[in-house]
Amino acid sequence: MELTQPSAGPSVSQADRITSAAISLHTYLPRHGKPIIRSNGIPEWTVLSALILSTPTRLIPVSLGTGVKVLPANRLPPLGDVVHDCHAEILARRGMVRWLLAEALRVVRGERDEGVLELRHGKFGYKPGVEVWMYVSTLPVGMRFLPLPYRAEETG
Repeated sequence: MELTQPSAGPSVSQADRITSAAISLHTYLPRHGKPIIRSNGIPEWTVLSALILSTPTRLIPVSLGTGVKVLPANRLPPLGDVVHDCHAEILARRGMVRWLLAEALRVVRGERDEGVLELRHGKFGYKPGVEVWMYVSTLPVGMRFLPLPYRAEETG
């Protein structure tokens, strides 16, 4: 799915467009697997993470992930055939890596691709003007302990 960059006025930032795109895409997905209100009236919740590429003219949603858990060590299978870390950010990152590998293969084969990657000196890179954006609906694990507003110069 590709989204055309709206020609919004200066009051709408790129971050707002990315946020809107991520939430819209999640809303568009089928209900299966989304949080519900349990029979006892307690609502479930999850974290949403999205990786979106932007060009000067469009947004390209690459990967969405939802989740909040890590499997405990005693539940890990011996063959390593289960995703261990199911945090939204990790799942979205895994999806983007898979997408990038498939996109690179399309470029090499000369197949129809999104036009965001180029092969230079035997290495893949993003074409000029392509930006990678990540949306996360809540602070990532561990970030809640940083002082707000966080300023890098205070950390030395």
